[in-house]
Amino acid sequence: MKNLVLIRKFVVEFYQKHNELSNLVFRFIFSLFTLIAINQLVGYNPLMKSWYIVFLVSLIFAFLPVSVMMVMVGVYAVVNVYYVSVSLAIVVAIMFLLLYLTYLRLDTNYTFIIPLVLVLHMLKLKMLIPIILGLFFTPITVVPMLCGILLQYLLNTISDTLSGVGPDANILYGEILNDVMNNKEMYEDAMVWIAVLLVIFFIKRIDIDYASSAAVIIGTFVGMTLNLLLNYYFEIEFNLGAFLIEMGITLLVGMLLQFGYRSLNYAATERLSFEDDEYIYYVKAVPKTVISAEERNVTRFEPRRLILRRSDRFERLKNNKHRREEEELNAKENTKDIILEEVAGKDPIDTSKKEEDK
Repeated sequence: MKNLVLIRKFVVEFYQKHNELSNLVFRFIFSLFTLIAINQLVGYNPLMKSWYIVFLVSLIFAFLPVSVMMVMVGVYAVVNVYYVSVSLAIVVAIMFLLLYLTYLRLDTNYTFIIPLVLVLHMLKLKMLIPIILGLFFTPITVVPMLCGILLQYLLNTISDTLSGVGPDANILYGEILNDVMNNKEMYEDAMVWIAVLLVIFFIKRIDIDYASSAAVIIGTFVGMTLNLLLNYYFEIEFNLGAFLIEMGITLLVGMLLQFGYRSLNYAATERLSFEDDEYIYYVKAVPKTVISAEERNVTRFEPRRLILRRSDRFERLKNNKHRREEEELNAKENTKDIILEEVAGKDPIDTSKKEEDK
């Protein structure tokens, strides 16, 4: 726990000192993973799929606003699909155009959620999306989340269709749209993610200790239960072992994100109340967890000669012997002086009385 707090403190201080550089690096990494996710789904153009083009495009995206980056991601996906099918490229372009006109053009604050859906789908951590949105954002993020789900399954359906029929697929756009609209997994993800997002959002707002941690745990359990029930209802085949491992990793990452965002010391909670002429105020003060790094003092010893010469050792023994003899002689003289003082201090009358008694 202490090490996690120190790591969190280091990350926060580093981000505060290097704010602009950290944002550029984060945007570059996010863009890189987004392009890799698109190439994994519809990476048909060999030139666009090459690693140096992906690296260069990600580097360019890092210097663009998020809203512009989303438009360029759409262009990147259209170019990849255009390599095998003109009609499907038009479908993908229309899809991105509708997203831009209905949502991206009006609200640019949450546009990153759409590529985030693609990235976490690729990493097999899709349940982490509603956990992040419920913890750090509001229910309004349901709209871009649903747009991301629709885009994910559209590209996934195009990939499955083209892998089955080959490049001659200019007449399959109607079939692909029909498959997307009848995809049970897409509706399952939409229902489960909305439920998990709302559960986490409302639980974290309850005035109890460790509300955010409880929200992550309960939200993950709700998502796992709903997934199992809907898979049984829709008769969707899935690997139970892989699903449980994914949920365990999702819970662990969610708890780490919650801890990294805000670490509170509930053991030192204080409840205060005060009033004025019109109101009585009740305040709950929860301090943040603060641990100072240990300061280490290092003492350096200069190298010295540990083996003394024989003559030096003999001289030391001789001096020690003389010192002990002087101490013994001084002790004897002190004892003699004490005895003489006691004898000289006796009363002479007492001595004469003793002689008369004899």
